[in-house]
Amino acid sequence: MKPVQIIIAAVVFVNIWIILLFRTDSPARTSLPVFMTRSIHTGDIVLRNGKGLISDKFRRMSLRDKSYSHSGIIVKEGNEFFVYHMYQDMEHPGLMKESLNEFVDPAVSSSAAVYRYDISDAKVIELEKNIRRNYSNHCTFDDKFELGNESYYCTEWISHQLTMVTNDSAYIPQSRIDDFAYIAPDNLYLNQHAQLILNVPNR
Repeated sequence: MKPVQIIIAAVVFVNIWIILLFRTDSPARTSLPVFMTRSIHTGDIVLRNGKGLISDKFRRMSLRDKSYSHSGIIVKEGNEFFVYHMYQDMEHPGLMKESLNEFVDPAVSSSAAVYRYDISDAKVIELEKNIRRNYSNHCTFDDKFELGNESYYCTEWISHQLTMVTNDSAYIPQSRIDDFAYIAPDNLYLNQHAQLILNVPNR
């Protein structure tokens, strides 16, 4: 592993241990307003600015805009919105599913935003099928933070999903520090394919 990967992995492990030690399980405090959810579609991505040292480290990996630290893909199921995202949880690392309200809850996020890609409805359907397949197959978290293997960290997983449905390996750009290539949070939305749908206000 490269030095930057070792640092990231160490920070992730230590902070997850601290979170598990001191966490309190509490429900989301508020729900997104109806007018906001009306503008959200399956296939949109949501980014949040998490709280704590681990989020600060991932936020700093963005070279242009350090607004966000974590991300996931939104899927509407019935009348509810859920977020599928790769998460390094010591108990259940891998692809998680939680409600959109939980994902952007003020207890874990100081700000959030939703973006949409320029893919067709048919591609959105394909994307959703791939997401459900990944979830059923228990897609694993990449604690080595390497591109090109069969495990993924949060931003890498989203980039991989979009590469699959668009058949375009350059659809999401990469960042680079020396010879270490990676997908930063700002790579997901600072590109020609992503459009801002809404900013989620602090609540």
